Formats: sequence, structure tokens, C-alpha cells
Amino acid sequence: MAVDSQKSCAERKRTMAYYSSSSGKNSTQDRLLSAAFRGDLELLKKLAEELNNGGGIAKVLKEVGDSGGKGALHYAVAGEGKTLICKYLVEELKLDVNVQDETGETPLIGSTLDGDYAISAYLLKHGADPNVTNDKGFTPLHLAAKKGRTDLMQLFIVKGAKVDAEAVIGTPLQGAAAHGVKDSVEFLLKNQANPNLACSSASPPLICAIYAKSVDCVRVMLELGADPNISSCGLTPLAVATSEGETEIITCLLNAGADPNAPNFYDIPPIETAAMNNNIMDVMVLFPATTPIACVPDWSIRGVVEYFDSAEAESKRKFKIENKRLEAKERGAEAFKKGHYMKAIYWYTEAMSGKPTDAALLSNSSLCWARLNEGERALADAMACISMREDWPKAHYRAGVAWQLLRDYKSAADEFHKALKLDPNNKELQDAYR
Repeated sequence: MAVDSQKSCAERKRTMAYYSSSSGKNSTQDRLLSAAFRGDLELLKKLAEELNNGGGIAKVLKEVGDSGGKGALHYAVAGEGKTLICKYLVEELKLDVNVQDETGETPLIGSTLDGDYAISAYLLKHGADPNVTNDKGFTPLHLAAKKGRTDLMQLFIVKGAKVDAEAVIGTPLQGAAAHGVKDSVEFLLKNQANPNLACSSASPPLICAIYAKSVDCVRVMLELGADPNISSCGLTPLAVATSEGETEIITCLLNAGADPNAPNFYDIPPIETAAMNNNIMDVMVLFPATTPIACVPDWSIRGVVEYFDSAEAESKRKFKIENKRLEAKERGAEAFKKGHYMKAIYWYTEAMSGKPTDAALLSNSSLCWARLNEGERALADAMACISMREDWPKAHYRAGVAWQLLRDYKSAADEFHKALKLDPNNKELQDAYR
């Protein structure tokens, strides 16, 4: 998600640069936004007066906005004359400091994305709510944590930010851990973040840090209360570290009391995972702590590696995986019913590992991404689904929904039309095409 936040920040900057440049649109509203961005207070007042139909300048500046719903205060916060324009809009005209654009971005979220401490502090002083979220559920604390901005994090927490606020990617701690930001992880834990909180949308923080391959984050978390045996979706931290081939993290976990015998969702113990991946160093680290496994005839490091590389062991693994595939599919359906879309995606992905040609699983995954407002990911799964079953109406419908989220309405209409041609009597498709 770090890439996603960087992309959204870049898109935000491009949009504002367009509206604030002389090459942008030339309507009075657009020039007003440009004035707010450039810090030209006199021009801002002049243009607002031109748009005033009797309701007053404050009403004009409250209602003006670009195609994405960003208003004068959003532009002022992102622009060149921040303090001057912000003071006029907030203190003199009393504009809503928590105003949101179409993606839920507030001025405070904008200043956090820009890493602007001074304006963030100003907005908070004048009533900005640090717990207002954007459409992904991100609070300013989430965004500051991913940037490693402990100064902003401190500012938000002092002003009442919820340290364990949940978003699509989980809590600020889960987000920081998932991106290997040690300073943020340590700061949050020392400010009462729960190291073992596994919200419905993401893995526990410790497992997030392991996927990020951050030894530093893992060490800090274990020192500050993370459970080395916490389990999520049938995975323990040690199972993840072994599947990722992270020898140093495996050692840290074992030293912290991780159970070397706890299997993963497929009933495969860590040492078998290490052996089947030919990670000899991991086998050597795990071997002294692992209880001998009855089916391994020669309980030695060499014997373990040879057995789990054998045809017999491979056959057993395939049997386990196939049996668990249906269970994973069922768990995905259960998670979806509860609105736990990230967890549902996880289980659908697990089910696909046993049957990668199951188009229905891709369709379900696309639907989950759509529910999370993740248009690009919803589209990727929908297009993969279409490539498997081009004559399936639902696959095209999923693509249409994804294109709608991306605001490409022509492509959305094309996909809905394709779906309707394949199933002309489907009322849901008829409504979507309209």
C-alpha cells in the first residue's frame, strides 16, 4: 500500500498543478483555485466576488471545487501561500476545516501527505479532526506512520488520534510494519498500540513485518510485546518466516519462544517448508528445536532434506493442499458474508493456489476489491477472469464495475454491454448498462 499512497499523492499533485497552472482550464472557478494554490489573496477575493450571487464570499468559497471535489482550502493547504490563505479561509470565513473531497481527503490528510508539520499543526489548532478517514479508511496517523514521520504522529496522538484505528490495510501499526518502518513501529508501540491486534482486514503486525522482511521491526515488536505464536488464517509468524526464507527472523522468533512444530494451514510444519524450498540454513536452524517427525526415516538434517524432497512427501503434500483448497474457498465465502473483504481475498487466493484456473474465485476476489474501492486490483482480477472465461457474463460485469470505480465510464459501458449480450434477460446487467 505504500506504492498506492505514493501514487495517490502524485495524482493529487498533478491534479492541483493542472488547475493552478496557466495551461489549465480558464473558468473563474479554476482561476480561483489557482489563486488559492498560489497564495494570491487579493485575486482570490476578487474572483470570489465575481462568483458571488448574493450569498456572500464565504458561500462561494465553500462551494467551489475541482472535478474531484477538492475545494479552496485543499488547494491552499497544498500550495505556495499556505498560511495567508488558510488564515483567511479558516479564521475569517470560518470554512469547514474537515471538508472532504470525493475520495474523503481532508485538508489535514492533504498536509500529512505533503509532510507539512506547520500546516498540520495549524489545522489541528483550528478544529481539524485527526480521526476523519478517507475512502480507504486511512487517518492522518496511518499516513504519517508509513512515512516514518514520528513528529506528525506525536502531534496527532496528542490531539486525540486513535492509535489502533482500522483501515483497509489495518491499523497504523500494521501499515508501518508492512512497510518495514522501524521508527514508526517503535513509536506506536511505545504509545500504546496493540502489538497483537489482528483486525479483520490484515495480518497481525508481527506477520506484516515478516512479509516486509524487516528484521529490525520484528526485533522491536518481539521486545515490546508481540506474541511470537500469534496465528492468522492458519499461519504463525514462524510459518511465514520459513516460507519467505528469512533465516535471521526464524532465529529471532525461536529465541522469543515461537513453536517450531506449529504447522501452516496445509498442516505442513516449518521444517518441511524449509526443506521443500531447499533452504538448508533454515533447516539447520529449525532442526534442533523441532520434534522428530515419525514419517521421516532418518532424523538428521540430511535425512529431513532428502525425505521432504521425495516423491512420497510430494504426493502427501498435494493431497493435503487439495483437501484444504475447498476449506479455503468456504472460509473466503464466510469472510465475505461478514464484510471482511481483505480476509476473503486472502482465502480466495489460497484456494486458487490449489486450482489456479478457477474463474469463479477470481470473480469473487474482484468483487472484494471493488467493495474496498480498489479499482485497479478489481480490474486486474476481472480481466484475468475474462481471459479464462470470455463467454461468462459475470466476468464482464466485474470488469464493468471496476472501470466504474476508475471513472472510465466508456470502458465500463463496453463491459456491461458485452455482459448483457451474453445474458440479455439479466435485470442486474440491464440496470448496470443504463
